[in-house]
Amino acid sequence: MAVATSSGWFSTRSQHTRDRLSNIAKLHVFDAGQSIYRFGDPANGIFGLVSGSFEIMIPRADGMDITIYKADPGYWIGDLAQFSGETRLVSLVAAELTQVLHLPQPELVQLLAEDPRLYADFYELSHVNVALGLRLIANLAIAPSDARIAAHLAMHDKTRADGAYEVQLSQTKLAELVALSVPTVERVLRRLQKEGILELGYGRIRVIDRLALLGLIDGKREQ
Repeated sequence: MAVATSSGWFSTRSQHTRDRLSNIAKLHVFDAGQSIYRFGDPANGIFGLVSGSFEIMIPRADGMDITIYKADPGYWIGDLAQFSGETRLVSLVAAELTQVLHLPQPELVQLLAEDPRLYADFYELSHVNVALGLRLIANLAIAPSDARIAAHLAMHDKTRADGAYEVQLSQTKLAELVALSVPTVERVLRRLQKEGILELGYGRIRVIDRLALLGLIDGKREQ
């Protein structure tokens, strides 16, 4: 539970809430490419990412799945279907070997019946996830390709300071997430690396100059 309690929604809960949820949580391990749940599945509880990463996917009109977000440890999901009684609107897939905390539906329903005060915590989780979705949509409306890429990389910044941070993303996956062509993303990333803003590695992007990256988003940095 250490990672789950150090970042994200769970980390901001009261000790009472963390204790109650920890008592029903079950740890599962998923291999890369294994589905935690699929679009259209019935609700079966809420999931928190301990280690590894999630890919959140939605079906296009042609039936192909596209990744809209790659989540980092501390991320929780599953609240919408759980509390609406509807089916899953997204697919959740392990992007690598991934450890997941599961709050199973039967135990969660019983817990909330015993302690209705906990509903407020899950309302806040829904707020967090809706805010993330709106931010993803807003980022796709950014016209300059370098600013759009910078905005997405900034979403993974947990330093809240001027320090460097690393994003576990391939250039191909980043292109899918920001709805740009792979050559465009590769060209922008090479330029930003040359300018000392980031460093490229295999399946990862390390942001070195956080302030310069943020400057691309708000247009204050000279091009």
